[in-house]
Amino acid sequence: MSRILTETDPQKLKKIAAQLGGGGDVVTVIQANAPEFLPQILPLLGAAGTSPATLGNIGGGLAADIYQQSPQLNDMQRALIQ
Repeated sequence: MSRILTETDPQKLKKIAAQLGGGGDVVTVIQANAPEFLPQILPLLGAAGTSPATLGNIGGGLAADIYQQSPQLNDMQRALIQ
């Protein structure tokens, strides 16, 4: 998207970058400024949020929290979540 907007409408790209830098969420900012890109952005966000690396990081973080909050686990259970 940035490559296309750099060539076709650099002002629109600057506006999007400013809004994202100011705390706007991606979907709302793209929908307001460049709705033609929305069908391409949503699948990328979904793929990033459900990738194996992302899910592994989330699962690993949860396992650490479970271990700290549940000292009553037996040795085998603790070994599984480490």
